[in-house]
Amino acid sequence: MEYEILRDVLIIVVSVIAVVSAVIGGIIFFLLRSSLTRDVATEVNKRVDIECRKLRAISDIQLGVTYWIQNSYDRAIEVTQRALEDAEDILDETKVIFAKSNLGYYYAEKHKQEPIWHIKEEAMKLVKLGYEKYSPVIDDRFQQPDWIDNYVFVKAVFVQTSKERDDVVQFIDSLLPRKDLKSIKSCLGDSKKYVSELRLTS
Repeated sequence: MEYEILRDVLIIVVSVIAVVSAVIGGIIFFLLRSSLTRDVATEVNKRVDIECRKLRAISDIQLGVTYWIQNSYDRAIEVTQRALEDAEDILDETKVIFAKSNLGYYYAEKHKQEPIWHIKEEAMKLVKLGYEKYSPVIDDRFQQPDWIDNYVFVKAVFVQTSKERDDVVQFIDSLLPRKDLKSIKSCLGDSKKYVSELRLTS
């Protein structure tokens, strides 16, 4: 009889422990699931936001090129600036350099239409980044002769003195024989012609 009572008490205690454990386990499960779901949703939203920002920026950078082709330099500047403001922190380095180099180039094109001397320093800073990163041998990502062309063009367009003009002509002459810049040789020649024909008072 004592064994039966002990057995019944034991069954009741084990049953109660099992029920309490199941309830506690269920609560813990739902709490963890809720927490993980929030964390996963937050992480997914963050990644989606980053990818959307990247796509918008890349689209704006390409749109800038389209506006440039159409000689709409103000629009090219506007969309390229927007791309850099919105996503410079998440774009890969070559995309950022491409955008900045183009932006400096667009400033120079605009300057040819209407003088904006106040932007000279900014334009030079933008194109210098690509010029300094250019490499004909180290990394395919940085084998971008257009960055050199942009740098030369901006230097040529923003020349203010005969000394600057002579320096730019000499600089272009040093680049023309380079085999790694063969694809932009005619562009370099155009910049040299442009700067050589400038009429300067000093």
